[in-house]
Amino acid sequence: MANNKAYIKIDNNKNINLVIDSLNQSFESIDYEIHNNIIKLYCKHDAFLLRLTNIHKLLIQDFNMKNSILVVPFFNEIFEKYINLLGVEILTSYQLFIRLINDDNVKVDLKLLQSKFSKQDIDTIKAFIDCNCNICVCANELYLHRNSLNYRINNFINNTSIDIRDFHSLMFLQLMFSINK
Repeated sequence: MANNKAYIKIDNNKNINLVIDSLNQSFESIDYEIHNNIIKLYCKHDAFLLRLTNIHKLLIQDFNMKNSILVVPFFNEIFEKYINLLGVEILTSYQLFIRLINDDNVKVDLKLLQSKFSKQDIDTIKAFIDCNCNICVCANELYLHRNSLNYRINNFINNTSIDIRDFHSLMFLQLMFSINK
């Protein structure tokens, strides 16, 4: 099961409990923090994006509650800045950053996010992506034993809390690592 993360911004703090109730009804187990009108959500669920999309629609249609949802690969204050740029919509960080990629501030922020990773992590994840996420092929290309590559990848997941088995996280990493330093 993927480790999913999202920021949910609502238009009115009075509606926080309604949002939390909707999340609790849709997911078996959630963790969250609330700061101002933004909920920082953590959940393990394979259909995370689909369920969040349904919650987003429910809040708009049934409760007339404006909300913005940004699904992220990891929590960082840079993403909190970008949720304020969203309209009443749900996007992954990849979708949002691709939309804004021509903005120089976005490139600076992507480079800043990238700077938090080691060169070995970047090279390993880039190779993994370039090998179509095939561990055996990637290990051969990096001249590593398969177990060594698995060890690197598991360390990356444990140290960064980014689950590269999640498609949306992997796409964001690919975008972030494609920005030249």
